[in-house]
Amino acid sequence: MRHPQYIDVVDPDEEWKKGIIGTLLKWKQVSAAIGLDITGGVVAYLYVHWTAAVLILGVLPFVATVAYITRRNVLVRLRSDKRLHLICHETRDDVAKIAATDARSMQIVTQIEQFHQRTVDRVSLFFRELLEDPTANCVIRLASISECGNEYVTKARSDGLENATRTLNTEPLPFDKGLAAALRSKDFVGVYIIHEIVAAIEAGIWMRTKNDDLKDLTTLMVAPINGYESTQKVMLGILYVCSKKKDVFSPGHALPLKAVVDLLGTVYPSLISRAAKARKPKVSQ
Repeated sequence: MRHPQYIDVVDPDEEWKKGIIGTLLKWKQVSAAIGLDITGGVVAYLYVHWTAAVLILGVLPFVATVAYITRRNVLVRLRSDKRLHLICHETRDDVAKIAATDARSMQIVTQIEQFHQRTVDRVSLFFRELLEDPTANCVIRLASISECGNEYVTKARSDGLENATRTLNTEPLPFDKGLAAALRSKDFVGVYIIHEIVAAIEAGIWMRTKNDDLKDLTTLMVAPINGYESTQKVMLGILYVCSKKKDVFSPGHALPLKAVVDLLGTVYPSLISRAAKARKPKVSQ
């Protein structure tokens, strides 16, 4: 009978070692398997036939390859799952801290700006683990109303995209242009995987800007951040995940991205409302 387990923290670098597969993939067992394989090959060569020795020794590269791939995939899954948990865990804590701040305090505005930055940093770290790609980055745009009309404005970029040129040349994305229009035409659902920006421009789903000439990203995955105003579904923002590598994103990667934007769509309406209250001029008594 297996007794109940209490689990607090899971360490990916230790968890993968548990179970039959983990046991077999430890260096001690792998070394023993290599020694056994070589011994078997020598015995077969001396007492059976050289072809048998070749066959036995040929098993070693195959087994080693399978062991390496299995170990790597298990570690990638565990480490990326840990990052996904941290996105949810730390988002909850940040929102609770903002909710506990006086609604009339301008400190809320600073806290929300920091929340934007922490969010893109967390998401980029998750996809770096998931894709095994250190060039993965994240950008968040949120809806804004200006003299030019309704548009999506960049609120934060992860560290790999923070440079003076990109900041200087950044442009808001009008509701009726580029990806904003494309996502709205799909009823605010789904994810766009863009393998080449040039192709996206030709397809009419990308608004060309000066930053397109920069070389800090090649391919992107983009999803809408949807929330509700009363009972009305609205596209509050857009979350971008990008990479310098080509063809790094696949349809399966859209699933965790959609999970992240659903989480953000749950918390952003209250954050936006609190920021608006903090910015509202105070009426003197």
